[in-house]
Parts: sequence; C-alpha cells; structure tokens
Amino acid sequence: MSKSNVALVLGSGGARGLAHIGVLKALHENEVPVHLVTGTSMGALIGGLYASGVDVAAMEKIVHEVDKLMVARIFIPKLFSPGFIDNKRIISFIKELAGDINIEDMPVPFSAVATDFITGEEVIFNKGPLVEAIMASIAIPTVLQPVFIKGRCLIDGGLNNPLPVSVAKCMGKSRIKKQRS
Repeated sequence: MSKSNVALVLGSGGARGLAHIGVLKALHENEVPVHLVTGTSMGALIGGLYASGVDVAAMEKIVHEVDKLMVARIFIPKLFSPGFIDNKRIISFIKELAGDINIEDMPVPFSAVATDFITGEEVIFNKGPLVEAIMASIAIPTVLQPVFIKGRCLIDGGLNNPLPVSVAKCMGKSRIKKQRS
C-alpha cells in the first residue's frame, strides 16, 4: 500500500471488540480516511457494518441503547441446536443495519476471516453477501451455529487469524495493482 492509504484491521475480542467503534469514531473525528477494512469475529461485524456505509454515530448509539430486553430478544437461547444462540436473530440485526448488500458493492473494500471447522484453514470473504461473511466470522463454537457455505462448515475466524493484518496486506497489494492498470 502507498503511504496515503489507510487499512483498518479489526480483530476478535467479543464484547471488548465494541472498542472498535471508538477507534472508528476517532478516525472520523480526525478526518482520517479509511481505504480498506479487514476483520475477524467482532472486528468483522463492526468493520463490515462500517465498510457497508453504516454511520459510526449510529453504531455508537446502538451500543448506548442496548438494554437487557434488546439483549434478551437477540440472544434467546435455542435448545437442541449446535449453537446456543439462534443465528436468525443476528442475521436480522445485521440486515436491519446494513441491508442485504454484497461485499463487492460496498463503498469501502472489505474482507472478513472465518475458519473452516474441518480443515482448520483460513477462509477469506471479499465478495458475496456481507451477512454470510459476518456470520461465518463470528460463529463462536457452541455459542452460535456454524455457517455452511459452498460445502464448508465455517466458524469464528479468530481461531485461525485473530488480527488479519496479512489479509489487509494482500488487499492493499491487490488494490494498488488495480489502480495501476
């Protein structure tokens, strides 16, 4: 990447990952442009929403408005399931914020990292439905159900790549090649 491009790499961390919103707020307040975003787990959720065009102030407002009732609605346990929490509620929440957007149509280039449960391989999403990429990246085993895409059983990307700097480097190189073409 050239020195004028900023890559934002957001890692895993569960609730601590909400601090990513504070980072985005600081970048926004200081008028630092973000040219690409990569994320794993909670970083994929926050980074994906940001790269899709969800306003930082809106994300911050959601965090401040979270109450026990909202958490209960989203995180109602699902019994006799491979995940304790029903993925459908999380999917609805993501779609409510970002819409039904594909990664390649987003205003800021974005990649999310998941882990193939069977092979342990890193799986990088840089196209296709944003909601699928986020769900695969945040699928913490036993908490959320694994996500099945193209015959692969995908789980939390933090198990393989908790801070996807390597993915950002590859995205940056690819972006520079496209700009030179």
